[in-house]
Amino acid sequence: MKKYVSLILLLIISLVIVACDDPVITPPNSDQQAANVVIVQIDALPAPNDLKSYSFPAVVAARSAFNALTPVRQQLVTNIQTLIVLENRKPVVLIVDKIANLPDNPENLNLSHAALLIEARQAVDNLSQEQRNILQTNHANVLTKLNELELRMVEILNNASDQERIDAVVALLNAFPALNQITLDHEDQINAANTAFMRLTSAQRAAVLLIHPTTLEDALDRIKELRAQQKSPLQIFYFNDFHGAIHRDGGRLGAAGLANVLIPEQNRTNINTLTITGGDMLHGELISNYFRGASTIDAFNHMGVDVFIIGNHEFNWGLDQLLQFWNGQHSVQANFALLGANIYYANTSFTQRPDGIEPYMIREFADGTKVGVIGLIGMLAGSISFQHIDGYVFRDPLQEAQDQIQHLNNQYDLDKIVVAFHEEDRNDSFATAVAQMGADVVLTAHDHQQQNRVLDVNGRRIPSVQSHSHGRSLAHIEFDLVDNNLVFNRTRLLQTAHDNRLAQDHPLVVEVLRPYKEIVHDLETVSIATAAHNMSQNDLTWYIGQVMAIQFNGQFGFHNSGGTRASLTNGQQITVADVLRIMPFENRIVVMELQGHRVRALSGSDVSMGYESIPRNSVIDNEWYVVVIHDFILFRSSFVNVRQHARNLVIHEIIVGELLAEAVRQQGQRGNGTFSTNTRFERIPDLLTTNNIAEFILPKEQHYEVSL
Repeated sequence: MKKYVSLILLLIISLVIVACDDPVITPPNSDQQAANVVIVQIDALPAPNDLKSYSFPAVVAARSAFNALTPVRQQLVTNIQTLIVLENRKPVVLIVDKIANLPDNPENLNLSHAALLIEARQAVDNLSQEQRNILQTNHANVLTKLNELELRMVEILNNASDQERIDAVVALLNAFPALNQITLDHEDQINAANTAFMRLTSAQRAAVLLIHPTTLEDALDRIKELRAQQKSPLQIFYFNDFHGAIHRDGGRLGAAGLANVLIPEQNRTNINTLTITGGDMLHGELISNYFRGASTIDAFNHMGVDVFIIGNHEFNWGLDQLLQFWNGQHSVQANFALLGANIYYANTSFTQRPDGIEPYMIREFADGTKVGVIGLIGMLAGSISFQHIDGYVFRDPLQEAQDQIQHLNNQYDLDKIVVAFHEEDRNDSFATAVAQMGADVVLTAHDHQQQNRVLDVNGRRIPSVQSHSHGRSLAHIEFDLVDNNLVFNRTRLLQTAHDNRLAQDHPLVVEVLRPYKEIVHDLETVSIATAAHNMSQNDLTWYIGQVMAIQFNGQFGFHNSGGTRASLTNGQQITVADVLRIMPFENRIVVMELQGHRVRALSGSDVSMGYESIPRNSVIDNEWYVVVIHDFILFRSSFVNVRQHARNLVIHEIIVGELLAEAVRQQGQRGNGTFSTNTRFERIPDLLTTNNIAEFILPKEQHYEVSL
């Protein structure tokens, strides 16, 4: 007993000694210690608003120190965002310095200042929108000075003689260093001289060339050579599931709105820009449907789209209809690549793709940067009408991705590989898998989500991005240039709050779309009825089934709920375009007879019961009933067994959406001008023979082409 008491006392004394002694300091973790050195280095940098050009070497040194860390240690640098902000401010500081070197008083300006003015304006034009906002907010006086000096320079040039203009450009060329001493630091100077030279008349240029026959051309070639050795940063723009949403409408930015960012960004000389669309781009809105996608393709041509990924809705009019924009069969020809790596002809053992569809594209920029883009579609054949998918098969996208990534790595020296996948990837399983194969960026689509995640895959930061739908946002993925290597920086889903250029329309695309809009103007603006109350997509789904059944003397009417894509709000002035937004797919009416037990099976499947003239629980198994559906349901793979046991099956040329539009209009004409799904549809007499809906029926066997 005494032994145990002694042990307890000894333990208590030991604890007291430990408690009273100095605390034990654990040696710092080596990873954290290395990160701390960089943290201190970044903390020593000036605040963003205090950044001056003489601090640039310290900023570069901090970035080099950070890049020298392992990925694990980089994650421990808690103030890296401070460094990124400072790096983003550098071009702004340089512009402020350039303009500070110009006279404050416009009256002191002369032709010798022309090059500096041009350099300053080109530098402003090369800023990102975020950098422009900083310049406008913090240095508004600098921009005001630049504008005033430019106006004065215009006056000077207008009053200058031919010889004065010639002498001014000759002076710019005289200031060039020797050809072997030109560096990229002289790029702005040389570009400014070139701009000034191009503003001369042909006779004035000839006079300059007598003095400097090759000086400017040689200098420009030298800059091009140096640019090929020195890569530029990379930015990727991406939008998916556009569904022909050409018009600006509420949160939809419209084609011209997207173009107001895409076109200026592509014209920037200090960054490489790649624009990718993610599938389901053409079918949806009347302005696109009416022209079988030609209006959207035409807009994309002028927006600078580089890559078009095939989605399931690209099959809606048949693949041949899509391919005509690439094979010369349509007056509008796409100037961008069409990708669908895993789309093959059936019975070719995954060896033959339809002509015009490529597995990937390589974009090589002027500086030698090469980016590979692989386009894939998910296993979505079940969401495509059988008549349009018949003859084609989709290979497993992961197997195809693995083969294509391996091929690109073996055949090309690429800086980055992008995998664009028309399918959802909510748990990032696909993105993780292809990143492990070597992909640097993963773009997804199909389920209309906003997804902006950065995955850590074997120490690599991989963006996994989806950009909503209908042009509601524009994904922007940025890679910085660090030690001549492209390093992922960030991804943003841009809306007007992030980039105010999206709030304005680009005039070029507005003009391109003008003739298309004129043709469909009445369909988009003339009201055919007023919504009597709010009507949900579910309300409209059931009503569509009722309209189909009653019009074609059916006892049951079926419509798939996924085919109803919009709702109506109380008081809404309903146009034909609104109705065709509700039911955008050009599905034809199908009438057939089915036995009772198959009718009951339908009501529990992925289609909705829209109408029943007799209670479904009264259906007799072996009795035959008239059922009205549309051809999307008819040709679904899940409907094969039902289709095989139908009799007296007829496919009519009447389109469901057009029939719905006529139903809305007729109800509006009969009553007080309103429409309600609660009002029973009344059959339209002689619809099939008098063709009541001819005045707004969509083209079927022909396509409309617009000459610009």
